[in-house]
Amino acid sequence: FSSLETQLSRIAPVKILGLYKVGEVNWDAVTDFTRRMAKEVKAESQAERLIADSEQELNTLKSKLPAELAPVLLVQFMDTKHVRVFGENSIYKVALNQLGIQNAWDKETNAWGFNLTGIDKLQGIAGQIVVIEPLPAGVKEHLAQDQYWQYLVKQTGYPSLLVEPTWSFGGLPSALRFANLITAALTEEVTQ
Repeated sequence: FSSLETQLSRIAPVKILGLYKVGEVNWDAVTDFTRRMAKEVKAESQAERLIADSEQELNTLKSKLPAELAPVLLVQFMDTKHVRVFGENSIYKVALNQLGIQNAWDKETNAWGFNLTGIDKLQGIAGQIVVIEPLPAGVKEHLAQDQYWQYLVKQTGYPSLLVEPTWSFGGLPSALRFANLITAALTEEVTQ
């Protein structure tokens, strides 16, 4: 939202604190960002508590996961034929790293940690597909009938999982929300 700086500065002072720089989004960057934000609003003790509580919760979530998990392929549909695939530099990858889950996408991503690609580029990638909501109108119905999508899922050897939305451009709370959602989806799938 930095493009709104000029408009917003007409009504209040604006300070831009960036998190997303190519190749630099990891747990240390997220906690540093949390501390920088807290300093600006004079909430340092709350930030330290948030970080400590988040690390404890992530360790608890990690302990719930099976020792052997397939890598996951994180996708979000843009339309019936195109997805954002999340990898390096994404808040989702930060969460996966903290949980010890491997990301199946090892190709290039942009500054926000995703690659916009056709679903045909997912063929042959070894990993369980995790679809992140929301789905655009009509996509769910289309996928239920799309033989190519069903083939892609079948060739992974795992059912696809659907998780609720998480702000993909967020910070520590987004990482924690996604960690909870992916853990719940993976542990539910394992027990079925």
